[in-house]
Amino acid sequence: GPGSANVLGGQFAVIKTAGHRVDDMIVRPFAAMKCAFGENPKRCYKDKNNYSRMSTAAKLREALLRAQEYDAKKQAAGDDPAKRPPLDVKLEALLPVLHGEVPLKAHAHRADDIFTAIRIAKEFGVRLTLEHVTEGHLIAEDLAQEGADVPEISDAVPSQEVVLGLEPDLVFAGWESVFAADGAGERDSFADFGVHTYVAPSACQGEGYKPDSLTFDDVFDDIEEAGRIVDANDAAEALVASQREILDGVDPVEGGPSVLWYSSGTDTPYVGAGSGAPAMMMEQLGMENIVADVDDTWTSLGWETIVERDPEVIILVDAEWNTADDKIDRLESNPATAGIQAVRSGSYLRIPFAASEAGVRNAQAVADLAEQYEALGS
Repeated sequence: GPGSANVLGGQFAVIKTAGHRVDDMIVRPFAAMKCAFGENPKRCYKDKNNYSRMSTAAKLREALLRAQEYDAKKQAAGDDPAKRPPLDVKLEALLPVLHGEVPLKAHAHRADDIFTAIRIAKEFGVRLTLEHVTEGHLIAEDLAQEGADVPEISDAVPSQEVVLGLEPDLVFAGWESVFAADGAGERDSFADFGVHTYVAPSACQGEGYKPDSLTFDDVFDDIEEAGRIVDANDAAEALVASQREILDGVDPVEGGPSVLWYSSGTDTPYVGAGSGAPAMMMEQLGMENIVADVDDTWTSLGWETIVERDPEVIILVDAEWNTADDKIDRLESNPATAGIQAVRSGSYLRIPFAASEAGVRNAQAVADLAEQYEALGS
């Protein structure tokens, strides 16, 4: 697609990179309409009276208003060619945006530009995707609220029928298990429909993909690769930089306590093992993982072994369907586990389920866990 020098840059297409003739490589000829805010259009078009953020917004509004008027005239003319307005290919290109068929693809780095893009999208009732969003971390709560009406397609893993109904070009999964026959569908099946699939490398279990022992560098490489895939390199790099800054601000906890990472399970607990995201975060915190000897991301471990290893701290994965409070009740009501050091002292830390797997939430989770541990001693 076009770059970000123009207020309205033009149409984006989705193409395959394999092939020798572009006609055969096109997946979707018109996927989005590029617009840009901030320094680029200001810098490039001062000679056309676009020298401020206000003038950029004004020019975008003017184009959308003209397209609305053009569309209204076409609708009013009906099938009478004599009443139709003269063909305007630039305004024609904006009609799919106004009709909700394709989104505005807005280049915006600063928080004020992001808010301007959202405001204009609401004003004209058009779909919007935000690119770069470098200062998104400064306005995360606002962005979450703006996205509160994003449709939820399923309250669990959606079926393949539901996914294909969205007409995706790519299905991106954070867990390999998503692509199962009883989940979103197998990857070969998506390929048969011409839909690409991708699993974050840190979640892959296949030989040659699964990391020997996950590190934050692996997680950050995943984020940057995802940025390249969806053409959001700047945003990915900015996110990684901000997460490195978070980690730099976290000191290892004092004493290097022994820790159990308890995810789920009653008769046989499912716990963080020695090479996955839990191990990575415990190592970053300077904690001793009592299951470090198991070379896997997660594992099942008997209560007898846990009691024998007697952790000083237990990290509890908190999920709606398996809460941390439920786990605490289970630990404290069972005579065998009630004698564990962590249970006797109430030394529990909590982590949201979504932060317990490798991904964008891990750095902040480390900071949160360090803060919780410090509070135990206060």
